[in-house]
Amino acid sequence: MVSQRAAEWISGTIELVWFILALSTIWLSIRTLNRRGHPTQVNVIWYAFSLIFVIRIAVAFAAYAEGYSSLSMFLDHELHISSEYTLRLHSWLTNIREEFVLVISIIVVAIAPQLLTYGLAGIFGCAKPPALVWYFEELAAWSLIKFLAALSAIVFEEAISPIGFQGESIGATPARQIVEAALILMSAFGLAVLQTQLMDIVEGRSKAAFTSTWATWIHRKATRNLTTVPGRSGQDQQTLSCK
Repeated sequence: MVSQRAAEWISGTIELVWFILALSTIWLSIRTLNRRGHPTQVNVIWYAFSLIFVIRIAVAFAAYAEGYSSLSMFLDHELHISSEYTLRLHSWLTNIREEFVLVISIIVVAIAPQLLTYGLAGIFGCAKPPALVWYFEELAAWSLIKFLAALSAIVFEEAISPIGFQGESIGATPARQIVEAALILMSAFGLAVLQTQLMDIVEGRSKAAFTSTWATWIHRKATRNLTTVPGRSGQDQQTLSCK
């Protein structure tokens, strides 16, 4: 049997390894984004994290100064913000399931029909490039990225809150919450790297091999029957028709 002290040591070592892995991945992701010319995206993620963290830690210190043991009680008694609204806001900021539903809804409603249309029309060589597909894809991706950054800030703030640790009811510890916050932030930066790489490929800024092979071949086949329609001036216009 493993003693309790040994079990705690093993658990702590595992948490430390995950924490180091998360910080290393965040550092590599930031370097990758900067190297590829995307410093703005790095700032967006850190701003989403910083905004939520500063607001929550400021309120936590104010509650602590007034002698309160919970944020909801402080907001209810001092600022007259009902705990019902506080819980709703907290749920909205931390419910990753609802965020996934939002992202999937954007993909299904705005992107999937256009891709299906492109595929079906492409069978007959009459496909036209889908409009705004990458705009909605970027919107969905960055909605999730900013949500993860904000969620990381909330988890981190709860771990270091001056009014006491709030995660004991779910069997967590401050150290475990800090590791969790780092892993969530790692996910945000990792997704940002994938998103920017995809956009670089789409916009021709990347030399990915399949850009000039598979994608070009598929698009050529899907649009093989499209021809330009001469305008009134006699010059070819951008309008396309299918043979």
